[in-house]
Amino acid sequence: MSIEQGEHTFEVEVLVSGETLPGYSADGALSAGEPVAITGDYEVSAATDGGPAMGVAAYDVADGEEVPVIAGDGQNEVRIEVSEAVSAGDELAPDDLGTFKHAAADDETLALANEDAASGEIVEARMIAQSGEVA
Repeated sequence: MSIEQGEHTFEVEVLVSGETLPGYSADGALSAGEPVAITGDYEVSAATDGGPAMGVAAYDVADGEEVPVIAGDGQNEVRIEVSEAVSAGDELAPDDLGTFKHAAADDETLALANEDAASGEIVEARMIAQSGEVA
């Protein structure tokens, strides 16, 4: 089942709950649910492994297109892909695959898993903090 919204069709609706969707320009192609970091003036690109991130892309976009970013603000719940098995309550951070992994000690946590999921599955998670902020 896919969901249509304006000119976009979604295989999986990324935003579960929340409303923070600021618009940025994509510096490179981005996929729905991919963690993103600010890399220029109102510009985002794929977040690096364990690195800072400010949210996730709301849907797939090509380089240079406007992309709403679902911000880590403690209010938004999202559906994101995990690259390894996770359990409810696990802290999640960006990985180098455009998905999420367990947050290591030196990683920047961006979300908390709301449920268990196996590697490669979609998990519902609560966005907890933007890079550099405490939730």
